[in-house]
Amino acid sequence: VYILTKSFNTASWIYYGRREEGGRYFPKEFKKIKTPKLKKKDDVFLTVQIGAILSSTDPVYELIKYERLFSSEVHVLHGDPMRFYTGKATTAGDADAILIKVRKAGVQEAFLIGISNNKRIDYNAALEHLGL
Repeated sequence: VYILTKSFNTASWIYYGRREEGGRYFPKEFKKIKTPKLKKKDDVFLTVQIGAILSSTDPVYELIKYERLFSSEVHVLHGDPMRFYTGKATTAGDADAILIKVRKAGVQEAFLIGISNNKRIDYNAALEHLGL
């Protein structure tokens, strides 16, 4: 399990897993991220998160950098941190293809997420909602 700290950057990923793999135990004050309940009419899709910055930072530079890198449209999920994603898929195969393209472009830390009504949701919840 990987979680994000409030001060997101690539170095702030914390690995929690099996102790023999070097993982740590969750702190007692750890709170799970709440994801919104999905309704049948919600617009849900799969995508690839390619980066995140703190809200106090101007997102325009990052947005332009990613659009030039992928030669495709990049979107922003506002919040703290601001998250950047690219691609829109309704099947796991299409989402995997986008992820491979992004990683070949040099963003190795990219990963799959779900989006519902402009909010990030759990990837598995998105798959379930889409009937995959």
